[in-house]
Amino acid sequence: MPYERPQDSSPKKKTVSLYAPSIRRIDNSSDKNMFEFVGYLNVKALGEIEPMLPLDANPRLPNKKFLDMNNDLINDRYEGLVSNLTSNDDFDLFKYACNGLTIYASDGFYNNDTKELVLTFDNRHGGKDGLANGNHVYQAIRTMVKQERVRDDYEVFLRVIVKMPDAYKPASIEGNNTGLEIQENSVLDYKGEFDWIKAQLEKDNFAYKGRIAYFEGHPNTLIDIRDILCWMYGISVNPKDDDVLNPWIPKLAYSNKKLIMDDFQNNTAKYKKIRTEIQDLIKFRDYIQSSAWDLVVDANAENHPGITKLFTNTPGTYLYGTNKKPEKALVVGVFTPILAGARAVKKESNGKFSLEIAQKAFDDLAVKILGQIANRLEDEDSQIRGIVYQNRLWTDVYDKFNNWSLL
Repeated sequence: MPYERPQDSSPKKKTVSLYAPSIRRIDNSSDKNMFEFVGYLNVKALGEIEPMLPLDANPRLPNKKFLDMNNDLINDRYEGLVSNLTSNDDFDLFKYACNGLTIYASDGFYNNDTKELVLTFDNRHGGKDGLANGNHVYQAIRTMVKQERVRDDYEVFLRVIVKMPDAYKPASIEGNNTGLEIQENSVLDYKGEFDWIKAQLEKDNFAYKGRIAYFEGHPNTLIDIRDILCWMYGISVNPKDDDVLNPWIPKLAYSNKKLIMDDFQNNTAKYKKIRTEIQDLIKFRDYIQSSAWDLVVDANAENHPGITKLFTNTPGTYLYGTNKKPEKALVVGVFTPILAGARAVKKESNGKFSLEIAQKAFDDLAVKILGQIANRLEDEDSQIRGIVYQNRLWTDVYDKFNNWSLL
């Protein structure tokens, strides 16, 4: 199964009661089933709720770690928030100095006798109920209440939206987010736009199973979904590949993930067309990064002027596709044009990306390609970024793979 956001260990449907001395119900004028609760919630009551509020409504997995091992704040942006929360002043500045919490619920009612707000969260069938915005506020409250540093009478602003259809929640969350902007990939994952990619990467016990970051805060991340989309864009065969006067240059695969995300949404069919090639594409990434330096050393080219500029000086991360942690790895500005250029070898495998053929081509071409790039760096006294934005690098690499495939 694809990696799911770990929330709490409680049932997916649950009811909680919150002490809220001042709350108001507002009915929705356009949808008779929807309504809201707006008002102030007792901070201490909120912090003592166990298990915690569900986080299924959040498109990204929040950082649950609020303090480090020395009880120091992880992020300075919490400093003012915590200062107001724990000030112990008679005037509750915290109540007015934070934007509060937004929560989605399946049902709810307010008990005027007990001053309790009773909410039902139902996420049994992929629902999106729970805390939608204000997680850093909620973290601060839970942490400081456990440390008994919060007064009994402090309050926090609360907005509960009841029975909002799940289809409208992503746009609502984006519009109401008051912290860091939500990354586009988190929203797309929330909408299920990556489900078909997940299905491909879960097949055959793929080595990176559970290690692809589809949303912000994904644990155990080794590859970001935005990188995979860039690679897919780079190897997509384009009619202009055969037009010598106006070749296709997939520089966006290196230079602009935002535009790649836009292209993915506008041209999803293009990406789905190569869905069965994704695993081999990632394995080829690992093969390139695992073998590039070894091929250079085998050719006694490691001392070639400029060659070291093509590699990272620190060891790369462990590559599950080759079960290897390379001594050196190619920088992104070199690796990406090579990956994109390898689309030419699809001609050898009926238009589909073949890992075996791509590996053979790279073995034969790696030293030539890297030597040519190193020469250009020396001739132009440039850094990688100085030439990776030039069309010539992309066409040279593609032409080498293309000529290899014609032999």
